[in-house]
Order: sequence, then C-alpha cells, then structure tokens
Amino acid sequence: EEMNGKFIERSYHNSAKATLKHLDLNVTFDNYTEYKTAGGQTFEQIYTRIVSPIKSNDNFRFEIYRKNIFSSIAKIFGAQDVEIGNPEFDKKFIIKTNNEFKLKAFLRNKDLRVHIENCDKINLQISDREGIWGPKLAVNQFELSFFIKEPINDIQKLKSIYSLFIEMLKQLKEINSIQASG
Repeated sequence: EEMNGKFIERSYHNSAKATLKHLDLNVTFDNYTEYKTAGGQTFEQIYTRIVSPIKSNDNFRFEIYRKNIFSSIAKIFGAQDVEIGNPEFDKKFIIKTNNEFKLKAFLRNKDLRVHIENCDKINLQISDREGIWGPKLAVNQFELSFFIKEPINDIQKLKSIYSLFIEMLKQLKEINSIQASG
C-alpha cells in the first residue's frame, strides 16, 4: 500500500508477492524458498527476490555481486571479472558480462553505482530464466533480477532496492538495451 503496489496472497506453490508498476514494466518482490536435503534432514534457505521482465534489444547480460573470500578463490582459478575503470567500484564487486562495452556504459551512471554500493549484500543480473532459477524464457525475453539469501522485511530497505531497480531500468533504456515505453 505504501508504495502503491498490488499484493498477491500466498498460494500452495508460490510465496506471497507484491508487484509495482514503473512506466510499462512490472517489478515483483517475493520470497523464494529453496529446500535442500542433507544427511536425512531437510533444510530451507529463504531468498528475497526482485524481478522485472524486460524485452532485450541486444541480448545484453550481466551479473554483479560483492567480492568475498569465495569469489577471490574463484578468480585465482580463472573466473572472469570485468573491471569498469572505477578503482573503488572494481575493488568491491565481481562483474561478469557478455558485452563489456555495454556494461561500462550501463555503470557510467554514478547514481546507479552509488545505489549498488549502498547494498551491503547484492546479486544483480539479467537472467534468461523465470524468477532466476526457473525455466528458460522465450527468445529476447529476460528478467532484471536481484536476490539475497535472506528474507527482507524492512520497508526502507525494500524501497531502497526498488529505487535501485528504477535506476537500472532507466539506465538500460538510456543505453538502448531494453525497449523504451510506448
């Protein structure tokens, strides 16, 4: 209500979710529960997901997440990490992409970089899978996605992530990567 969104109650197979509209795009917030079994016990991991379906003009894809001990080890073994030329940002994040030129144009926006840096935990990507881990989407259909391995219940934090999404969508339109609203 506070953000003029539409709330959808939990169903048997799906979590409750909230959908907000920005121009011609929907931004959906939900919690995704992953169940894992180990040693005869089942464990659950709850993720907060935010996704926005987008129609790509150029198949531009990326993934951005904070560096940690595991990403440092992966880099030693050859995992790719694109640097954008901003030493402070490059020091904090692992960035993967299929188009380095587009990525640099995308992250040229200082407000966008500040929004990303203000998230203490973050995994951003353009995914070709429904809800990040679901079935493959149709050709040229992608989702701008954010996920974190915890439920977020703080409305201020959710508003901040929504602002990040709006900034990302605006910048993707600016660099002509997604279709502009009609």
